Amino acid sequence: MTLLAYDAPVKALLDQGYPDEVAVEKWPDYAAQFGLSAEHIPVLMQMLQDEHLWALWQGDDEPAFIAVERALPSDADLETLMFGPIHAWRALGQLQAIAAMPALIEVLQAQDMDWCWEELPQVFALMGPAALPGLEQALQDLDLSDENKITVVEGIEHLVQAHPDSRDDCIRLMTDKLAAASDNEPDLNGSLVNNLIKLKATESVAVIEAAYNADQVDQMFAGSWPAVQVSLGLKDKSDFSQEELAPKLSPQMQALRDSLAKLEAEQIRARKPTAWDLGLPIDRHIFDPTAPPDFKALTRSPTPKSSHSGFGGKAPKGKKKKKKR
Repeated sequence: MTLLAYDAPVKALLDQGYPDEVAVEKWPDYAAQFGLSAEHIPVLMQMLQDEHLWALWQGDDEPAFIAVERALPSDADLETLMFGPIHAWRALGQLQAIAAMPALIEVLQAQDMDWCWEELPQVFALMGPAALPGLEQALQDLDLSDENKITVVEGIEHLVQAHPDSRDDCIRLMTDKLAAASDNEPDLNGSLVNNLIKLKATESVAVIEAAYNADQVDQMFAGSWPAVQVSLGLKDKSDFSQEELAPKLSPQMQALRDSLAKLEAEQIRARKPTAWDLGLPIDRHIFDPTAPPDFKALTRSPTPKSSHSGFGGKAPKGKKKKKKR
């Protein structure tokens, strides 16, 4: 089969590999650097959705990965090619390719990975207010998971930061979604509240309070209802007790926190106490009399490790850790 049959200039994106610059303001200018323009949007969308490129993100024992690997030349750099879709969606965002919104949402749902969660909100923001109808449709899409709708919500908040004039429309979208709190997962509601707080959306306070009263908000996102009121500037911390301000955790999150606290306590108990811990006399001769005492000198220095490889020495260097997948 014929794979990755792209022509210049879009083809150059397949040679870029791992995107070192994560911050959106440091992304390459794809139009200036590669000569991309609106006429290349259809091909960029093709690369964005290219199932052969996405197959390279699967395990190397998966049938789809094996099929693509066998069909490509033996010298093909798979770990470079696999980042083609990421460069494609960055370029589509910079070109404000609104026509690509449905394809971007499909990729978000199909791939469901950290690159999508971290970068697609920035891509949506780059597209500007014209992306709002597509984002609203995504929030109402019953086939899109609530976890991925959180990515859409973050995109709406980023859009406001980039285009302040869109604030009212963006707040309306998020408030309308929160008004249907009982139809959403609590973590989505928590994300909506958190992003409304970022936008100082005091006009949404009645809807936020209703969601809390219905116990439909994951408080790990934005805290308790009293904490939300403080964050929005409606109340002072002094109006509440520390218990009221503390977030109410889900049973699963409380169990996780308890486990972490237990592990930390066990690690403290297992640590060998120093003379300082035990209140024993400290040997003054360990200090340099011409310099202030060094706090590190109060603890026992670690035993030097053997420089020889093998048992008791340094472990041999392993393979280089794979890039973010």
